[in-house]
Amino acid sequence: MKTNANHRWALGCILLMGLALSACASTSYIGIDYGLPPATESMKGRQVFVQTTDQRPSAETLAPSAKEDFEHFTGLFSLSVGKADEKPMIIGAFDVPTLFKEAFHRRLEDLGAVVMGQAGSESVTVDIAIQEFVLGKEGRQYRAKLTYTAALVHPAGKTVTKTISGNAERMKITGKRDMEKLLGEIFTDMVNRLDLAGLFREAGY
Repeated sequence: MKTNANHRWALGCILLMGLALSACASTSYIGIDYGLPPATESMKGRQVFVQTTDQRPSAETLAPSAKEDFEHFTGLFSLSVGKADEKPMIIGAFDVPTLFKEAFHRRLEDLGAVVMGQAGSESVTVDIAIQEFVLGKEGRQYRAKLTYTAALVHPAGKTVTKTISGNAERMKITGKRDMEKLLGEIFTDMVNRLDLAGLFREAGY
């Protein structure tokens, strides 16, 4: 009987440890669903190199008011990508600059562009400078702000820039999922709002 009791106690400890680890893992990253707009061929065959720079005053994505809900957050975002009629597919886990780079990579490919692994003499560089990407909470309201500047550098030397900025809010009901929903909405809206084909036309490319 003593052996069985010890066995049950050991199993109980293992179960508790597993639940604790699961709880930590569930808040170590924040999931973002990025929704691609309908595909076109408006940039078919154009060679593009995408680079991102983090110009935020602070590398902290979570404001102090939101950290209490995500105390184990590592700074990584789990990115899922899909179209309106598709279930988003998980792409991977990324820090903020790589998150933006991956999203713009996917969007450019959906426009028919050839996304290069490095800048070349024939490629145009799209430089995304992230200026604000912060998540906060006021009372039971989650708030998100996002600002970035896109600079298109033409091989001939002409540069065209466009700044995209927005904010969104969502009531906290279930916690993490509400924050993820809010982030997915503002991230999708801000990335898709940039008229990439229009920037190329303006640059004369």
